[in-house]
Amino acid sequence: MDPCETFPTELSSAMLALLPHNALYNCTFVSYRWNILASPLLWASPWSRYNASWSRILQVIETTTPLFPASSPTSEPSNPLDISLSIAPLDTVPPYLAHRYGTYVKCLNFSQLYYIVNDNLLQHLAERCPNLSTLIIDSPKQLTDCAILTIARSPCARALRHVALSNCTRLTDDSLTVLLAETPQLYRLELNHGTHITDRTLRALPTPHSSLEELDCTDANSAHVTRDDGGMETSGLYALVKRCTELRTLRLGYCQAVTDVTLAQVARACGGTLRTLNLASCRAITDTGLKALVGHGCKALEELDVSGCSVTDEGILAVVEGCILTSLCVTSDYGGISRDCLKKIEEGVWREVGLGLKGEMKRKVKVIESRN
Repeated sequence: MDPCETFPTELSSAMLALLPHNALYNCTFVSYRWNILASPLLWASPWSRYNASWSRILQVIETTTPLFPASSPTSEPSNPLDISLSIAPLDTVPPYLAHRYGTYVKCLNFSQLYYIVNDNLLQHLAERCPNLSTLIIDSPKQLTDCAILTIARSPCARALRHVALSNCTRLTDDSLTVLLAETPQLYRLELNHGTHITDRTLRALPTPHSSLEELDCTDANSAHVTRDDGGMETSGLYALVKRCTELRTLRLGYCQAVTDVTLAQVARACGGTLRTLNLASCRAITDTGLKALVGHGCKALEELDVSGCSVTDEGILAVVEGCILTSLCVTSDYGGISRDCLKKIEEGVWREVGLGLKGEMKRKVKVIESRN
């Protein structure tokens, strides 16, 4: 019995998606039906560590996929598959299997390929991958605004849902503002580890941009967070959270410009939806900021990282009592938090800590700690 001929298409595709790469590649040669089902899975996330393989990948995409006008295709995330050594020669593909391989590409992950990413490669891929939903780039030496502008003006812009640009030191507001204006489905944005942009980029999100749920500015330029004159009301971060009312994850670790005032503004803007907040090594954060989270409605907060903050037992207990916190991360630098407090929180018995909390709390919180 041929499962791909017997089972519904959705079930057959789900089964093929579980296969390792080599087996999936072999499936494309079993029959016409198997080829039709396996090829989109094989090409969903092309990856290779070799320049020559990427040249071949690009050649196949350009040969089989025409240029597309700007559109709004939909796509689903997929797992990375290495096709670097398994691209069938074009002359071996039967004429009735005229795959448009570029339309199958949904994820381009260059997180460990800084030496491969360049303007020319991204420009050519973007023009022929209209369903690209995930773009991850880390520490490229050659990437400039030209590539980002091409992506913003390509058909894939309206399909992009996850964009990660880490250590992209040659990118500026000029390209990122255009990109954000052309990505209405964006739900996850990562601009971390020294990316050189300013408030202008965070202000570029259209109003409203309710689809954005995750923002990562870890170790980012302080200009992301506050103006040079310290005016929080007009900072890029505040402008962003006011528009992105569905924000669920916010990572501001190692951003020294984040203060108690910052937390209060974030809590007012998206306190009802915020689930994860990372404030690691934000030295200006004190108990006042943590209390502001609770006071301004962050009742649904589940995960909090306050490693290296200037907080004490009082602030931590205020959050644990006022939120549905399930995970508390305090590593390396505990600030003013006592080990006894963390132990009581993890055991679910806070009344004995002696800070006047009402009643004996039984809800346990997972405490992630590492004291040197």
